Amino acid sequence: MTDQPVKIDITGTADRQAQIDSIAELLSKGPVPDGGLSWDADTRTVVVRLVGAVDGTSPAVEQVKSSVLSTAKGFTVEFQSVKYSRAELEQLSYRLFSTTDQWAPGLTGAGGGWNAFINRVEVWVPAETAGAWTERVRALNDDRIVIQISTLPAPPNSGLESGALLPHASADAQDPSPDAKLAGATQGSLPLDVTGDWDSSVERDRLRSILRPLLDYDGGMMWDNSTKALTIQMTSDDAVEDARKLVASAATTLRIRFARVQYSAKELDDLANQLLTNQVEWAGASGIGGGFDTRLNRVLLQVDPKYKDADALIHAIEKLNDPRVSLQLIEAVGGGPES
Repeated sequence: MTDQPVKIDITGTADRQAQIDSIAELLSKGPVPDGGLSWDADTRTVVVRLVGAVDGTSPAVEQVKSSVLSTAKGFTVEFQSVKYSRAELEQLSYRLFSTTDQWAPGLTGAGGGWNAFINRVEVWVPAETAGAWTERVRALNDDRIVIQISTLPAPPNSGLESGALLPHASADAQDPSPDAKLAGATQGSLPLDVTGDWDSSVERDRLRSILRPLLDYDGGMMWDNSTKALTIQMTSDDAVEDARKLVASAATTLRIRFARVQYSAKELDDLANQLLTNQVEWAGASGIGGGFDTRLNRVLLQVDPKYKDADALIHAIEKLNDPRVSLQLIEAVGGGPES
């Protein structure tokens, strides 16, 4: 064991993601406001949206284009000219959805967020109150806002909700509650629904099946039992948009939020399994717990600081220097492991 960082990249995507992150950081600090970044894994294409002309007439834009191209080695890069910046639309989205009671009093069930692909803020509204919502949105007289009519049914005290498409973070993420599972039901018997969650659990399973074509981009689902809201996480803007369309066509009665995250559930599951199964090899001892944490979109490695090998294990985890891994210090109930 040495003091040099050891990078464990099970899926081979860490370098690619690091490049994309570098491009995003470059755009955030550049002289030209950016309108959002998207990535197509199948074609290895990065779409960079910039405010202003991208036809060579702006020296500042050309400077940004040159910097992006030098960073995006191995990628196909497309530059698109947009009217509004990402920062402007993010701020508008936050202000819009945090004040609906002021500009649309008495109306409920709307959701939406910033959509990089149309360079606008979308307001999704229930079909049954679309006329009233459309009137309120038009009264705002803001061409940065577009209205979309949801095909989802809106039951009482519910409605379609989707968070703004946030890079590397969940939108309004809640602590996930475990899905209720039914065990011991036999043919002819009635399922015992102790938690009252049976219907929504079945519906979540149905949505997982509907979203199976996006499995490679699936960042995991989170269910908030207190609000009956399901957060669907995807790893690209394209996948979020595709998921939104699939869910809309599914006519679900669940409240839905969408969020963009950095890593897929499969990547983090594989990494967690690799690290926890082989911890003696890379950490020099056992005693690490944890796993894939959907809310954090990271692998959570847990160590009891009172455990006899805690210092060595903590040092080994820190030495991984892997952004997909987070360390959590916990005190074991009833005493820590002894081997």
